[in-house]
Formats: sequence, C-alpha cells, structure tokens
Amino acid sequence: MAKVLFLPSNREIEIRGEPSLLELALKNKINLEHSCGGSGSCGTCHVFVTSKAGPLAERSDVEAAMALDRGFSTEERLACQLDPVDQMIVRVPDYTD
Repeated sequence: MAKVLFLPSNREIEIRGEPSLLELALKNKINLEHSCGGSGSCGTCHVFVTSKAGPLAERSDVEAAMALDRGFSTEERLACQLDPVDQMIVRVPDYTD
C-alpha cells in the first residue's frame, strides 16, 4: 500500500490513483493552497519534498519555468505538477495572511 506522509500535520495518506500530490491532499482535507486550481500558474501549492523512496518525475515545463523564476530549491515542488510517490514525505509550508 503506497503512502505519502504530510508534515507538519503528520498525516499518512494512502495513494489511490490520484494524478497529482495536490489532488491527494485535497481529497484528504490537507490544507494546501491552490489559487489557480491546479494549472501550475500561481505557485501557491509549492511544497518541500523531504524524502522519497524513488526518483521524482522531472519538472514539467510549466513547473521548471516557475522554479527558475522564483529560485525554488531542488526539494521545492508544485504539488499540482507532481505525482505522489510511495514513501514520499512532504512538508506543507505554513500560510499566513
């Protein structure tokens, strides 16, 4: 059974065919900002992948352009552009108004 651990809530969620990390989070009521609805144009769904069992998919062209523009670290990814991977540990940033 493939799972993703979301921090800081410390919730382990089973992957059940969700096409993106954002979809997995939303389906399981993990608070993850997503102003553009998952199109990769806003960057609000960025997360930090702190651990994974295997390699992550390469960044899409949309994500790569945003990562370059905003200076993302290699661990910082857009949840809407990232497939969930078994044993992935993801830190969701705190959102403040």
